[in-house]
Amino acid sequence: MSLSTNIQDGVAEATGRPVYPLRKPQGATLPVVTYQIISTPRPQTHSGGVRLVTSRVQFDVYATTYGAAEAVAEDLVALFRDGPTLLGALPVTGRVGNELDDVDPITEEYRRTIDVFLQYQEA
Repeated sequence: MSLSTNIQDGVAEATGRPVYPLRKPQGATLPVVTYQIISTPRPQTHSGGVRLVTSRVQFDVYATTYGAAEAVAEDLVALFRDGPTLLGALPVTGRVGNELDDVDPITEEYRRTIDVFLQYQEA
């Protein structure tokens, strides 16, 4: 299974909300979670590649109220707070890096952005 599939499965299970890559579908029932894989550097050594990698993933929680966005974001953060966990079928160690809040002045949707660093073993 790909990292993307594991993210979708694991975060949907943890939050109870739909999870989409990159963008939320137009007309989606809020709250929803979107994600974007920002980077996955693959270190090299003199003996070849290293299979233990760290991906930076940015999650966005969209909701109609600030409280709803905060509640789903807390479920997402809790997934990575207590050390190693399963993200879908993938064992990962996650670390929350940064969080920020925003509200869209046109749609009046609230958004919580969460950066997470996921460390896992590539197949």
